[in-house]
Amino acid sequence: MPKYPSRIRWANTLARREVNELLNALTEFANLGDTTDDLRFFRKRWPDFFPSSLYDPAERDLKSWEGRIFGRFREGIRNLWTGTERPTYLAVALLDIYGGGLNFVIDPTYKIAQVEFGWDWASGEFVYASNVKFHQALFLLLGRRRLAKVCPHCSQCFLAKRGTQLYCSSDCSEIAEREWKREWWRKYGEAWRANRSRDGARKKRAAQDQTCTKNSRLM
Repeated sequence: MPKYPSRIRWANTLARREVNELLNALTEFANLGDTTDDLRFFRKRWPDFFPSSLYDPAERDLKSWEGRIFGRFREGIRNLWTGTERPTYLAVALLDIYGGGLNFVIDPTYKIAQVEFGWDWASGEFVYASNVKFHQALFLLLGRRRLAKVCPHCSQCFLAKRGTQLYCSSDCSEIAEREWKREWWRKYGEAWRANRSRDGARKKRAAQDQTCTKNSRLM
């Protein structure tokens, strides 16, 4: 069972690829639609992101207990992503950590996940481990919270490559820029053209005056 410390140092490209795959899957889950077809498509792309014991009944009936769990997970991830509703509580609940004093254990009534959470005295870090990839991806997301954003154009959740990135893709960025330019021209275009026309006329008159002055000196 892979363990992910609170500060992760990946040693090779394979580990980085695994991290990217987990975060991509979580991003797609955050943007998942509401239909059974959406869930089936997600499962086809990420067959082991959730256990089959959760996938199977949810895929048969979204109104089942497992189907409602999927809905709660998705809404919880969205709320955590946007920070709109009790993100601290949500993180602990979604990671399936239950606390009692200084001891953290998995809820014994939940048979799907096997979770370990504790303190590594040697490294000085909290260590979290789970056999569910959804949990692993969520723990990785917590370390990248500042990069978890919502695109202002398409409203999709995404992970930015840098803190200043605003849009989820170049397509959304270009569309938003075109829309901004159209709105700017609608509001200020007429005044800008009028000012430019006046500036052009002034420059033309100044050039003519300069030419007349030069000619008068030559006469």
